[in-house]
Amino acid sequence: MSSGETKRPLAEATLELPELDSRGRSAATSGAKPIFLRFIFVVISINTVFALALVLFDISDSVSQVKESLSYNGDQVIGTCARLLQLGSERTPRRVVERCAELTRTPMALLHRERDQVVFATDPQIARQLRRVYEGNRIKAGMTVAIRAELGRLSGAWFVHPLAGHRLLAIVRRSPEDLGYFKYMTIGAGVLLLGLVLSIVIMLASARWVLFAPVQRLVDKLTGALARDIERRRVAEQKAISARFEAEEHLTFRDNLLDASRSVGIIGTDLAGVVRIFNRGAEQILGYTEAEICGKVTLTELSERSCREPEQAKQLPLRSLMQLVSGQEFRVNKHGEELLLSINHSEILDSTGQRAGQLVTFIDISEQKRLEAELQLNEMQLIQSAKMASLGEMATGVAHELNQPLNNIGLLTSRMLRRVPRLGDEEESRFIMEKLQRVQGQVERASRIIEQMRTFGRRSDETKVFSIDLDPPVAHVEEMLREPLRAADIDLSIELPAKLPPVLADSGQLEQVLLNLLVNARDAFEDGARRADWTPPEHPEVRVQARVDGDERVELVIADNGPGMSDEVRARAFQPFFTTKEVGRGTGLGLAISYSLIRGFGGTLALESEPNRGTTFTISLRQVAQSSESVHGESEDSAGR
Repeated sequence: MSSGETKRPLAEATLELPELDSRGRSAATSGAKPIFLRFIFVVISINTVFALALVLFDISDSVSQVKESLSYNGDQVIGTCARLLQLGSERTPRRVVERCAELTRTPMALLHRERDQVVFATDPQIARQLRRVYEGNRIKAGMTVAIRAELGRLSGAWFVHPLAGHRLLAIVRRSPEDLGYFKYMTIGAGVLLLGLVLSIVIMLASARWVLFAPVQRLVDKLTGALARDIERRRVAEQKAISARFEAEEHLTFRDNLLDASRSVGIIGTDLAGVVRIFNRGAEQILGYTEAEICGKVTLTELSERSCREPEQAKQLPLRSLMQLVSGQEFRVNKHGEELLLSINHSEILDSTGQRAGQLVTFIDISEQKRLEAELQLNEMQLIQSAKMASLGEMATGVAHELNQPLNNIGLLTSRMLRRVPRLGDEEESRFIMEKLQRVQGQVERASRIIEQMRTFGRRSDETKVFSIDLDPPVAHVEEMLREPLRAADIDLSIELPAKLPPVLADSGQLEQVLLNLLVNARDAFEDGARRADWTPPEHPEVRVQARVDGDERVELVIADNGPGMSDEVRARAFQPFFTTKEVGRGTGLGLAISYSLIRGFGGTLALESEPNRGTTFTISLRQVAQSSESVHGESEDSAGR
C-alpha cells in the first residue's frame, strides 16, 4: 500500500462533527428536491391518465348513444313508409316515398331491386353521394353510418330496406358536430386541469411536512451513525495498516531468505499439492520461471516433467559410473538437460500440528558427481594400465618360453610327415599323416596366439609411427573383407573425405586394428542372430567414416547397427583374454591388442555401445605436424594421454 493510499482514509475520518452535520443537511436538501420532483411527476402522470380515460369513456358512451338514436329514428322512418304502403292511400312506391319524405323530413330514394341504381330520389345529391358512402361495394340492407363533413346535408345514417319490389334508402341526418366530441373533450380537459392544479397546490403546501422534515430527521440519524462508524473505521484502519506493514516486512524477509542462495532450490506446496513457492534457486536449476509454475502446476506434474527421458546429446557424461545414494535422483530441466539432484522432502505443519503442505529442497550435484566419476574412471584406467603393463611383460615371457618348444614340436612333426610314406602300410600311413597334420595345425594356432601375446606385450616406446594416408589401409581392409561380409548379408560402406590430412601410425598395424574391429562386428551379428531378445535389422550394416577433429586429430569411426553390448561387457571389452565368443572362436586379445597398438601410435580408441542399439568404435589419430617421414620412440606423454 502506498503512502497516499494510507493517508486518504485517515483524512476522511478526521472530519469535525459540525462540518459533517452541515454537509448532511445540505445533502438532505439537495436529495429531497429530485424526490419531490419525481413525486410531482408521478401525481401529474396519474391524473393525466385518469382524465384521459374519463374523456375516452365519455366519447365512447356518446358515440354509442348516437348510434342507438340513429337506429331508432331509421326504424321509425322505414315503419312510416311501410304503414303508408299498407293503407294504400298512395298507390305507387314513388308516391309513398315522396309522402313519407314530406312527413319525416328525411331524404329518401328508391333503388333498383337488383342493380345499385337510383330509380327515384327526393334529393338530387343522393345519386352522387351513393358511391362515396358505399365506396363502390354492393349495397346491402341495413344501417350504414356515414357521418362525414364532405357529405353535407346527407351526412348521417343510411338505411336500406326492401319496399314493393324496390329497395328503400332513407337517410337520418346527423352532422359531426352533433356527436359531442368537442363538448366532452372540453369537459375532460377542464377536469384534468383542475385535478392537476389541485394536486400541485396540495403537494406544495405539504411538501415540507410530508418530505423535507422526515428526510432531515433521517439524515440526522445517519450522520450520527456515520460519525461513529468513521471513528471505528479510523481505529480499525490504523490497526490494519500496522498489521499490513508487519506482514509485508515478514514477507520481504521470507522472500529474501528463500532467494538468498541460488544454489538451493526450494519448492513449497499447499494441501492440494499445488506449487505456491518457487524460489530463484529452483528457477536456475530447473529452468522454469516462478510465473510458469506457482499456482498453475502441482508437485506431481512438475515431477513428471522433470522425470522425462533426456535427449541423447544432453545426458550427463559418465552417467553409468555415478553411484547414487538415498535422496539423489536424475532429473531433466526445462531445456532437456539431464541433472543429478540431491532432494529432501519434508511436511509443512500449521499451528495446530496438522499437515498444511509439502516442502521440497534440492541442490544440483551434477558437477560434483561428474568429477567423482572422472576420478573413478582415471583410477580405473590407471589400474588397467598397470594390469596391461604387467600382462604385457608376463605375455612376453610366456611367449618366449613357449615359442621354442613349439618350434621343436613343429620341426619333429614335419620330419615325421616326410617319413610316414616309407612305412608301406597305406592305410596306417594315411591315419598317421592325418593325426600329424592336425598336430601341426594346432602348433601353428599356438604360434599365432604367442605372436599376438608378443605384440600385446610390446612396449609402446618400441612402436614406430610414420606419416601415412588413411586411404590405402582402409582400401586394403575393404578388399579383404567385403566379400566375407557380403556372404553374411552385411553391407560395408566406406566414407572417406577427399582431402584427409596424413596421420602418424603404422599402416600394417592399423590394418590389423581395422580387421579386428570389422571381424568383431561380423561375429556380433552372427551371435546376435541366435539371441531371442534381439531382432536383426532389415539391412545389417557396418560403416567406416573419417573426419577431421580440429587441427590436431583425425578420427576414424567404425559403427554397426548390431546387437550392441551390455554395460558389463562394455566395461571389460579391452581386457586381455576376455571374450564372449564360443570356445575356439576367439582368444580375447583382439581388442586388447588393438587398444595397445592405437596407444602406441599416440592415439586413442573409444567405445560406445548400448544393448540393441549397435556399437561404435572411434579411433583418434594425430595429424602430421612436421615434414619428417617417421618419428621414433613416441611416449604416452607426447600423445597427450
